[in-house]
Amino acid sequence: MRNAMLTCLACLAFLVSSCGSQQEAEQPQEQATTDRAGAETVQEPQADKETSAQPGEPVLAGVKIQCGETGNLAEQPTVSEYLPFRDETAITVGEYGIYYDRATARLSWPSVDGRDGVMKIEYELPPHFPWGNWLSVCKQFTSVLDMSGCEGLELELQVELPSNAKLRLTMSDVRSLAEFQKHGHKVDEMWWYDFDNGTLKEKNGWVKLRAPFNDFYASRGAGTRHNNGKKDISKIVSYEINVVLEGDVIAAGTFLVHGIHAY
Repeated sequence: MRNAMLTCLACLAFLVSSCGSQQEAEQPQEQATTDRAGAETVQEPQADKETSAQPGEPVLAGVKIQCGETGNLAEQPTVSEYLPFRDETAITVGEYGIYYDRATARLSWPSVDGRDGVMKIEYELPPHFPWGNWLSVCKQFTSVLDMSGCEGLELELQVELPSNAKLRLTMSDVRSLAEFQKHGHKVDEMWWYDFDNGTLKEKNGWVKLRAPFNDFYASRGAGTRHNNGKKDISKIVSYEINVVLEGDVIAAGTFLVHGIHAY
């Protein structure tokens, strides 16, 4: 049902007011709302969704993920609403959440090369912090996923419009089911994997990227979350595709992502 819902989504645009322009929606049946930054946001039509893992609600523990392409993480049940963790903007787009500070992004799910579930990310990151800027496309699960026995995460990537940004993959774990059930995603711990700095700098066809679990490192800096400092791939509750600007030159580009799964 989710694949059908996503493929029906023509696009979603969101824009913070300081960026100076607004991307238009193309689907007349979608309803417009207003995000907290004052920018018009076109929301995907909502279908019946799984129960969200908000604090206090029951969640499933130890949902075993098969290593290989059959273990597509994009098919796992997700929360019904994405909430901000601090003062960033958070927008729910179907089964994904987009987090950003003073950035522009657009998501769509085009049909490309016969692949189902391809996600297109168009972005513009102006320098906002002393070190640069960021945005995140996040998928938070309603269950605790057990990826033990697998070696890492894998995805297919195609760069359509290169930029000077860095591609990062984030996964988050929790200490225990009880704590996750009580507090939700606010008690998770974030682990980062940075792909080569040149990953988004050249236009290319489909390439397969791997992020070994052993090479994920503890997140750092403002806005990151931590619990016990122990990476536990048997208790994964979310992943994120991050676009990171390092420096003071605006980064704008487009890339496609297909099939994030454990291998």
